[in-house]
Amino acid sequence: MHRTPVTRHQQPSSKWVVALAAVLLTATPSWSAHAQEDDTSSSAPIKAAKMLYDAGRTSADNGEWEKAYESFSAAWRVQQHPLIALHLGRASLKTSRFVEAAERLTFFLQQPPEKLKDQDRALIQSLLGEAKQKIGTLIVKVDREGAEVLVDGRVVGQAPLMREIFVDAGKHTLEARLGKEAAEPETVELKAGESRQIALRVVPRAVEPKTLPKTPPPVAEGEGGPKTWVLIAGGAAAGVGVIAGASLTVWANSVDPDSVTGQEKADAIAQQAYISNTALWTFVGAGAVAGATVVYALVAPRKQETRASAWRLVPAVGTRDAGMWLSGSW
Repeated sequence: MHRTPVTRHQQPSSKWVVALAAVLLTATPSWSAHAQEDDTSSSAPIKAAKMLYDAGRTSADNGEWEKAYESFSAAWRVQQHPLIALHLGRASLKTSRFVEAAERLTFFLQQPPEKLKDQDRALIQSLLGEAKQKIGTLIVKVDREGAEVLVDGRVVGQAPLMREIFVDAGKHTLEARLGKEAAEPETVELKAGESRQIALRVVPRAVEPKTLPKTPPPVAEGEGGPKTWVLIAGGAAAGVGVIAGASLTVWANSVDPDSVTGQEKADAIAQQAYISNTALWTFVGAGAVAGATVVYALVAPRKQETRASAWRLVPAVGTRDAGMWLSGSW
């Protein structure tokens, strides 16, 4: 980055400012004279701009600079005419809008009326110098033609910039971009009245690495497939249920209501029915546990094999018989 030495603008004397006021009020051509030179002066926007301009001149004559600024600013939004720029620049300076004052006065000096005298130009340049004393001035050079130039995120033009950029005193960030290429942002701090030249170099933007989708962690040895302890527990629970059901069935069959009479017979019948029902539901529970264990063994996710299938079905043919051999490894 190249920076030029800091320069400061000289403050114009009060005599020049007074003389300039006379130039603005008397020496500059009237709006009507400029309007006659414009074939489209009869259009509604031109008439509106002239009306706002005249209102601003009246407010300026009365020293009402805030009202004058509002009128000139509204006229400028309708038509960007050099004469409007001149008076808007002075009103901006009077109301401490120094950046806008510098921009409008610069616009006028770049497109002045043909009959503007050299001494009048010098007076207007002195007014521009007064505005520059309150702000910072940037001269931005970019190595790529057509690149957008940004100051504090706002596009101010395209390279090559043939004009100065006016900013308030303080820190500012400069950027340049062209398609997918951009210059490294440059932060500068300007004091009031300071002018600085900044060089920006546009380079391809760094390509951000693509984020790859996360892969699941590898299955450790022994993981995947049905858990052995679940199968053992399920089988044991089912076995206990079957044994308990069988024992209850034997007990129920050992009760003989016919061997007793009266109330004892009724109690024996009730006891036999209770034990039989308990045995039945014990068998049902054992069957449910066994079924759940089988389902778990079938649907549990299994780890991927790193080799071919461990089991093979091979036909076996002999002189006396034929069949199939199931072979495998583990």
